[in-house]
Amino acid sequence: MKTLRKGSFNSSVSFLKNLLCRSGYPLEISPNFDEKTHEKVVQFQRANFLHVDGIVGNNSWKKNNVGRL
Repeated sequence: MKTLRKGSFNSSVSFLKNLLCRSGYPLEISPNFDEKTHEKVVQFQRANFLHVDGIVGNNSWKKNNVGRL
């Protein structure tokens, strides 16, 4: 998966937002990685004992995709 961060704009962001919503971090689904998305990613990272930087890299993708494939 692509590394995503604030300012990213593509279908992977929509996919990420969908996963976050299913994990209890509600967001409006769109291809825009905005401030709200950043905040939810930080919350997700904290709750899952990941490095908290608001960037969705390999570890965040792996943790967010567990049980969803």
